[in-house]
Amino acid sequence: MRSGGQLRWQGILTVILTATVYCISFLPFSVFIFILEYSPEVPSVHFCRLAWYLPMLNIMSNFYIYCLTISSFRRFLLSKLGFSRTFTFAQRVLPEEVIQLEGVPSSSRV
Repeated sequence: MRSGGQLRWQGILTVILTATVYCISFLPFSVFIFILEYSPEVPSVHFCRLAWYLPMLNIMSNFYIYCLTISSFRRFLLSKLGFSRTFTFAQRVLPEEVIQLEGVPSSSRV
């Protein structure tokens, strides 16, 4: 929906979250490179692993950030996964209605 300021806030929130996760994930890598270049000490193995694997967190987190903040991205994913608009993850139906939708007569319920 592009009404009011909703689209603007979605964009602002997406940029803020993406930039924050990027900075957090690449900060140890930058420190690691700085230490390798300008320090005679070798960083610990744990810090090396953290510095190399945290940037992968940034790559993986973008998908979840977009899913949380951009409603059109969620609709696109749901349509490509085969979910219709009426059957979303948070659908509220009674168990009897679900059984009837599945084609099981209500008399054969347990």
